[in-house]
Amino acid sequence: TDTDTDTDTDTDTDADTMAVVATVAGDYSVGALATVQLSDWSVTDEIIPLSTDAYLYVHEELLVQMNGFGTDTWSAWTLGDYSEPLHEQKMAPGANPITAAVCADKLFVGQYGKDKIAIYDPDTWALTGTVDLAAYDDGDGAVETADLLTWNGTLYAGLQRLDRNTSNWASVGGKVVEIDCDTETATDAWDVGPNPSLHPWPGHDGELVVRTGIWYGEDWSALFDGGLATIDLSTGTVTETGLSEVTENLNLNELAMGTATTGIVVATDASDVYGIYCLDTTDWSLTLAENPSLYPRSAKANSEGEVWITARPSWSEPEGASGIIVYDSATCSSLVPDGPIETTLAPYELAFY
Repeated sequence: TDTDTDTDTDTDTDADTMAVVATVAGDYSVGALATVQLSDWSVTDEIIPLSTDAYLYVHEELLVQMNGFGTDTWSAWTLGDYSEPLHEQKMAPGANPITAAVCADKLFVGQYGKDKIAIYDPDTWALTGTVDLAAYDDGDGAVETADLLTWNGTLYAGLQRLDRNTSNWASVGGKVVEIDCDTETATDAWDVGPNPSLHPWPGHDGELVVRTGIWYGEDWSALFDGGLATIDLSTGTVTETGLSEVTENLNLNELAMGTATTGIVVATDASDVYGIYCLDTTDWSLTLAENPSLYPRSAKANSEGEVWITARPSWSEPEGASGIIVYDSATCSSLVPDGPIETTLAPYELAFY
């Protein structure tokens, strides 16, 4: 699964000072939480144990740590205090929670393996309701909610919509769904490409950038056409940028928007070589910055215009190096030319606060 767990842009207005990182062993036997200071990149490692499929969401002083495939739990923590969780929650078998968002003082937790989003009260941690997404189900009981984002008081969900009745879960087309946080109902939806992820666009308060792509069809050979599009949230208009997997001959794996005119894209070329590309939104063009020897798993932007890329050992070198690659989005330059920020276990997912 692929997801992008952005922080809530409505309330997190202060400059970020810390990254919180989910790390995991190369053989996926153990996981742990780490933190990295943005000022000097100093690492505090192996703070608490985590699952080996951990995802992170930050809202104000709250950290929600989700445990996905095979675990189906989440826990809430006060940022910086990891002596004891505020709450631990078991979800239904197969729920696979990998994304969360706070909206209208409610905690929404996406369930990758269900057709509903669970809603909790952050004061009592009681389950208070669900958002019914069955209208977008393709017949297998799941809509694959892979991304949640609160933007200007409204919740948006990125649904992968994979047909689990096919041998390799073929995409039937992704959707972005608008959710009213007060009524807890879906109010609009837009058709997009496979595997959508949602990205706030600095300097464009009324628009989101949507990345789609990298999902293989039933025979594992046919790539669906992904790319970058924008959604004008005031009008509901989806606009294709012209940057697509077909035009670039790339699989667009990850996106992080660093500034109003720049971002970072992680992609693989036709030879399955990973690349870090700098995006110019004035013409939606890509420039190759480097071909890392590591496997770049996820990319997140912070309030400083930096893009942090978690990088794990490649499949060909499972015992190889790992770490966090950092780019200045505005200048398309690496901020760690001497090597990535190292953590004891390989970085998997991260969030900022």
